[in-house]
Amino acid sequence: MIKQHTHDYRDINFRTFTVSVSLLGVTAATASNYSVFFTAHRPCELIRIVESHQAPGTGAGAVTLDIFKLTGTQDPDTGGVSMLASTFNLKSTANTIVEGTLTTTRRDRILAKNNRITLKDSGTLSSVGGLNVVLEFLLLDNI
Repeated sequence: MIKQHTHDYRDINFRTFTVSVSLLGVTAATASNYSVFFTAHRPCELIRIVESHQAPGTGAGAVTLDIFKLTGTQDPDTGGVSMLASTFNLKSTANTIVEGTLTTTRRDRILAKNNRITLKDSGTLSSVGGLNVVLEFLLLDNI
């Protein structure tokens, strides 16, 4: 006999999923490695994001990470809109989980089917190592 499990998809526990992206070791110190890492398969909303890195940046000036939403044919290097209210500081303490602050503009957190997400860096990435970002999404029904 086969047991069938059913889920009430109105329950938020069955409507969320996570996406993780990692730049292992010294790959995090190379700007060209910061690129598109997710394409939405259906409408969803970013509801939480955390970041950590094993080695902080040492370059002069600010060294930051942003998360951008791309629609249509927007170029990852020049297009899109930030999904964050403030960027992650890649010079912060190593091996520390940092909770990101999401933009208050909800439409900038919502992805339609086939929208993409890219990592955007700024500053000199010298010494940044072992970057990991985890994003949590809520599936949406009617957009």
